[in-house]
Amino acid sequence: MEKHIIIFNKVSKEYFAVVSLNALDQIDSTFFITKTVEFDDTTHEWDGGNFDDGQVIVKGSSNITAIESTLDQQCGKSITDVYKTHHELNAIIDVLKEIIEKENLSSDAVDKFKAITQFIDTRRILNERYKSAYQNDPNFNYITKEQEQEAIDRLYDGGLYEKLNNSM
Repeated sequence: MEKHIIIFNKVSKEYFAVVSLNALDQIDSTFFITKTVEFDDTTHEWDGGNFDDGQVIVKGSSNITAIESTLDQQCGKSITDVYKTHHELNAIIDVLKEIIEKENLSSDAVDKFKAITQFIDTRRILNERYKSAYQNDPNFNYITKEQEQEAIDRLYDGGLYEKLNNSM
């Protein structure tokens, strides 16, 4: 068993951190209050509770916390891992174009939509021209998306990618 310093926000009394007894003189009492608690940190931990209600518990005995914003971020990432934002927008644009054409719709909103899609179409044509120019110019080393991914795969081969991802 060893003594630990539990640090709390001085105003709200909300839990901030657990530090070793050696750090006591490093804590700024302008912002923090502390509580000294004795426990074996290999088997026990602070439950994350505030100054008044927090306690030492057996490791792993507390409920798992699910944070809504984290779940939303993970959901968004799982969608964009499969369908990048531009793929999603392209699908919507294609459907809207069909509806507008089939229903012969006209309005200021339709005109604005057509202007946006015309701009996008023009930028795509220009992008294809840029790609072609770079590919055919001996002064440039053009790297395709596939070649770029292959280089990344080679760089992180042998489990390095997984090791780096798990340590973050």
